[in-house]
Amino acid sequence: MIKNLVLIALTILSCTTKPAQDDADSTKEMAVARRLGLEEFNQLIKDDKVQLVDVRTPAEYSRGYINGAVNIDFQSADFLTTCSTELDKNKPLAIYCAAGGRSAKAMKQLKEAGFKKIYELGVGYNGYK
Repeated sequence: MIKNLVLIALTILSCTTKPAQDDADSTKEMAVARRLGLEEFNQLIKDDKVQLVDVRTPAEYSRGYINGAVNIDFQSADFLTTCSTELDKNKPLAIYCAAGGRSAKAMKQLKEAGFKKIYELGVGYNGYK
């Protein structure tokens, strides 16, 4: 008798469906954070929907930058606050620094801050010239 009850209980449990995911999880868009080569980056920034950000210092920016880029210094204490207030988290974001180190760190922070699509120029501005 007990064996039959256990068998029935196991059968019922094995037939139940997996609980549905939370609606927020199932509709959440996966964030994209990718390092791009020069050619792919150049193609990307031709799109006027893409926000182009130079994360170097203002002094570095003043010596030259990619046309259309705004300067938001990664080393600034308010980097993320400035990005969150001046940029649209739902629009693609293309970032670069001098050689790729700061922009890689910035890309990680921006992804964690909720930016959906972040693309980094792997060779940096030094490789762009």
